[in-house]
Amino acid sequence: MKMTVEYTALKRNYALYAKEFREYLSENGIKTQIHYPVPPYIAECYSYQGHKKEEFPKAAYIAEHEVSLPIYAGMPVDEVEYVIETVNRY
Repeated sequence: MKMTVEYTALKRNYALYAKEFREYLSENGIKTQIHYPVPPYIAECYSYQGHKKEEFPKAAYIAEHEVSLPIYAGMPVDEVEYVIETVNRY
């Protein structure tokens, strides 16, 4: 089976809608996460290196806007399809 995702949500200036997108998915029973809410280079354990957020603007942007969708090896196909359909409806 071939599954594709239409990136309609991303075409709508995704940066402005990340919070709303996550809320929409949550309202539809889909849990999301922010994979790296704190970029590693400014994490407390690396503070001794003295990096600033502005040094890595792309990493900072991703930390603020990236959304991790549910996926795992044993995820039932109907759940995968539901996530895809729900994302595409956004």
